[in-house]
Amino acid sequence: MVILRNSFILPVLLIAFDLATFGQSNSAQVKSIKKEFQAINRDSTLKKVVLENEEFLGENIGDGGGKLVGFFKNHTVRKISQWLGLSNGIEIKEYYFKDGQLVFVYEVFKSFEYDQTRNQMDYNKISTTFEGRYYFKNGKLIDQLVKGQNRHDELLTPGDLLIEEALYNLKLLKRKI
Repeated sequence: MVILRNSFILPVLLIAFDLATFGQSNSAQVKSIKKEFQAINRDSTLKKVVLENEEFLGENIGDGGGKLVGFFKNHTVRKISQWLGLSNGIEIKEYYFKDGQLVFVYEVFKSFEYDQTRNQMDYNKISTTFEGRYYFKNGKLIDQLVKGQNRHDELLTPGDLLIEEALYNLKLLKRKI
């Protein structure tokens, strides 16, 4: 009986140790990514490239328009900021890059509140209904923190979708440089 108990405990301990090690390394990677995007936000020497409305949305312009801003250092992307004014709210996404690779995405959606008495949207009152933080390494999503309803296409994982969007936006911005 003692032999069976020990043969069961050893694999369980090994799996637990492996998961704890993964969590620690993942945490260290996230911490490193946080330092990177904070440094990018502090860098006042980045060159801005701006695309407005049709320049990046084509015929898909939302009710409130949109803006795509690329921040470059020596022709290398460091950050892309996207702002979209939609009929039901405002969507903001910020994509951060290190050595040409996507490392972090911050996403927020602020919904216009509905006025029950006037039976229409109140465009002066907004509330945050979705917020997401996505951490990437080597083209893979390694961690995410999400508050609110998942708004992503179910056919793609959030990581795949955000990488696809970031690369598309980068392609548009590079045309203007």
